[in-house]
Amino acid sequence: FIPSIFKKNSIKLPLLLSLFGSEIQKKKKMLNKNGINILIIGDPSTGKSQILKSLEKIAPKSIFLTGQGSSTKGLTASIKYEKTTEDWILEGGALVFADKGFCLIDGIEKLGTQDHVFLMEAMEHQSILIKKKGILNSLKTRCTIIATSSPIDDYYRSEHSFYKNFPGEEHFVKKFDLFVPMKDVIDPVNDDLVGNFIIHSHQNNLRIKNVLKKNLKIQKIKSFRENSYFFHHKKKISQRLLRKYILYARNFIKPNLNPINQENITNFYVSLKNECLN
Repeated sequence: FIPSIFKKNSIKLPLLLSLFGSEIQKKKKMLNKNGINILIIGDPSTGKSQILKSLEKIAPKSIFLTGQGSSTKGLTASIKYEKTTEDWILEGGALVFADKGFCLIDGIEKLGTQDHVFLMEAMEHQSILIKKKGILNSLKTRCTIIATSSPIDDYYRSEHSFYKNFPGEEHFVKKFDLFVPMKDVIDPVNDDLVGNFIIHSHQNNLRIKNVLKKNLKIQKIKSFRENSYFFHHKKKISQRLLRKYILYARNFIKPNLNPINQENITNFYVSLKNECLN
């Protein structure tokens, strides 16, 4: 999962769980969310954008956008005048197109305040209300939002809370379900492993491209990966197969909790809430 990022399993696990999501249940006009909205705040050059690009490749339905190059219209919806019908029509934005899928936002702190308001509405109500040019419509935005942000200072400060590290309103951050900090910790041993991993990854990509240019069989590429230093210890599955499995699991697998697991989850939630309040 996300093979371009070295280790960081504590960060990859919640992202993987968010990809699988949960079953949508609608009871008494209440719609339960079917995904885990995640906000990642990390130091520069920790691979935040690379993680989102990798998720875009394996998520069954995803829209990728950047906070700096996005507008409110592109995020929610826009009104367009149609000359043939001489009427105004409504065109959906990224949140609408990502319905029942994933909206991946890189640099969410660069969005405007109004954009944050629409995102809060989408995460809380799974829909957004549009009032423009005499058009009143509610658009479904049943998507999972996974976003990245840079800290308010140059680097993530552990002595501050997660909310204070975000360069924006605290009530906006609280709408997310899970907060993931990514810190660039100075560790000579780990830095050496990461450096070797990056070098070997580029060497692997270069050799694979050379093999393809010579029209050799794909089996040789698989053999090379299996014998590589970073791939021999575990049997890997292709990103294409992982994408199919996630799509299958989201549609056909309906897990159930037994009473023991329900009690454990409840106790964990209570202890976690008490820890946050104290």
